Amino acid sequence: MSIKINADLMKTVNYSLILNGQKIIRSLVLENDGEDISGAVLKITSSPELFAPRSIPLDMIPGAKSFEVTGADILIDAENLVNLTEKFSAVIRFELTKEGGDGAIASAEEQMAVLPFDQWAGTSCAVEYLSAFITPNHPAIKTIIDRASAYLAEWTGNSAFDAYQTEDPDRCVKQAAAIFAAIQEQNIVYVTVPPTFDEGQRVRLVDMVLDQKQGNCLDMSLLYAACLEAVGLNPILVLLEDHVFTGLWLEDLKLSEPVTDDASVVSKRILPGVNEMAIVECTMMCSGEARNEFDTAKGAAETQLSTKKVTQIVDVKRCRLSNISPLPLRIMTDSGYKIQRDDVDANKITSAPSDIGQKLSVSTDNIYGAEYTRKVGWERKLLDLGLRNSLINLRLTKSFVPFLVPSIEELENFLADGQDFTVYPKPAEFKVAAEDISFETINSVSDIKELLESELHNKRLRSAVTEAELNQKLKDLYRSAKVSIEENGANTLYIALGFLKWYESDASQRARYAPLILIPVEIVRKSISEGYKIRLRDDDAQMNITILEKLKQDFGIVIEDLYGDLPVDDHGINIGGIIKTISDSIMGQKRWEIYRVGCLGIFSFSQFVMWNDMRNRSEELEKND
Repeated sequence: MSIKINADLMKTVNYSLILNGQKIIRSLVLENDGEDISGAVLKITSSPELFAPRSIPLDMIPGAKSFEVTGADILIDAENLVNLTEKFSAVIRFELTKEGGDGAIASAEEQMAVLPFDQWAGTSCAVEYLSAFITPNHPAIKTIIDRASAYLAEWTGNSAFDAYQTEDPDRCVKQAAAIFAAIQEQNIVYVTVPPTFDEGQRVRLVDMVLDQKQGNCLDMSLLYAACLEAVGLNPILVLLEDHVFTGLWLEDLKLSEPVTDDASVVSKRILPGVNEMAIVECTMMCSGEARNEFDTAKGAAETQLSTKKVTQIVDVKRCRLSNISPLPLRIMTDSGYKIQRDDVDANKITSAPSDIGQKLSVSTDNIYGAEYTRKVGWERKLLDLGLRNSLINLRLTKSFVPFLVPSIEELENFLADGQDFTVYPKPAEFKVAAEDISFETINSVSDIKELLESELHNKRLRSAVTEAELNQKLKDLYRSAKVSIEENGANTLYIALGFLKWYESDASQRARYAPLILIPVEIVRKSISEGYKIRLRDDDAQMNITILEKLKQDFGIVIEDLYGDLPVDDHGINIGGIIKTISDSIMGQKRWEIYRVGCLGIFSFSQFVMWNDMRNRSEELEKND
């Protein structure tokens, strides 16, 4: 019997990583070169003890192949790290035993560095978690903001930190400069920084910088970023190989991902006439012989951006949308450090619920009974109610682009209002592999809903596929839609909003998925750098009459309200009303439900036109029967 345990673990952990839910065990694979093994148990322990020992029963480990152990992550109690002041090394041990056997049949050990509360893990380990050391809610920040408010009043006559409300980049710059001046008042002395950020470093948190009056480039950049975030501005961190400085957005924007190594995302935005960002050399807030002007600090940062290698750029707002929270306030008590628990934020208390609206009429009478006329047969053939029709049974093949949409109602509203959307690949926070993409997985995005809402409001439409897959899919759809218009004069490109999950019978085990509302769109690509954009076409939205007829003819469910003009709201189609109507109609169907998801693809309605003509001329046809 030959079996090997391959464990991929984080090599370094600290409080911020544990607090923000970073997985300790990335993957755990057993390589079994022998026969099948039944009744095994995998034990996971640590020395010194960081977590409660785990025992994972494995009913069967197949022979002659690799076997991935799921659900094997370990839970380290972050509270145990609050008082940690020095780095130490822990050993994570994996031991595979067989029930009734003597000793282990396989074992493995991995080393893991455990860092103090205030130590950043470095650029080699999830650099976005540096944003956890930006603490805008620290009480020591208030003193700086109060002083900065006085400078703002002196310079502009208005002491308010109104962030982006005025939509004036100059106002944002003055707010940033006022904070710069208030920190200069603190008379902080510059101290040197380690030569590299690869392995991280100890961070002087806000209170330590202000109490000790000392800070290096990282400490000063984090302090400045915390103040910017505290007043509602969106900071960024620009990391060089041996240096770091802070910047800010001059518009209420963010990057598409938490971290990038592309320096041009900043250099393009700080150009005169563009003015979407500003960057600031934060060590120039430290005390010195000469007074440093804010404009000089901007110029110093711009010089470094253009002459030195940028390793990473961290967008703090984007990190927050990835659920990376600031470190909590740590206070010293007689029994050691404790985490101070704040009162519940009033913004986290529910407001009054929204109105649920009125029901539209729904009939579930079988309109045919035992009668099945020749006209009904013709209608079924014209509409193609078979499972090969994507309007009846859509499968997420390479011909379709599934979207991650927090609200299909909002998406339709934006499109109806004339907004273009740039299509982006899946965010890093969406962990579903390509082979596991399904209507269930794209419907289950509540854990990244805030991120997707922010993206939607910034006219970014996130897909559920990788960049390479997305580019190929959009290229193919663009060509297919263009050919259809050139050859047939008809648009066939639609975003399908809302999908009915249905079954052919109560005994059927395979779910089918039918699109409900089809919004006509076009794909636009002005340049390679801009990517693909989606915009609404000047055509009518379509109800998927084909699935409505399937419901009527096979299940006796009649929804007459949706055969004519679709209900509208203040923007366009009343998506919520349509979904509610269909939901009411399927209430008695076991396992049926509606997924509020979106998908881009090619849909043809040529047969529907003929069917509709037959339906409208039914009396004339019956006379000739």
